[in-house]
Amino acid sequence: MELIKRCLDYALSKLIIFLFSMLLICIIWQVLARWMGVNSTFTDEGARFIFIWVGLFGASLAHGQKRHLAIDLLTSRLSGRRKVWSDRLIHCLVIVFFLFR
Repeated sequence: MELIKRCLDYALSKLIIFLFSMLLICIIWQVLARWMGVNSTFTDEGARFIFIWVGLFGASLAHGQKRHLAIDLLTSRLSGRRKVWSDRLIHCLVIVFFLFR
């Protein structure tokens, strides 16, 4: 199970790097197009959508690696059974938020 998680984390991190690179290219092209006086609407919309996907994939990667700041702040002072139940509650709340967004 740990091997599958590491493979998924690796693939997700590479996807985030690729999307961020595409975001950077879109933004650079948009700046150059405006400087040259060319109207480039695709890069504007593309950058918005790519930015959203980078945020979503980045949040899922951070959550999977337990590096999400809000989750860490809630559980860092707990220990034992309270920490286990807190982790379970947080995972359930994340699932509920995902399902009813």
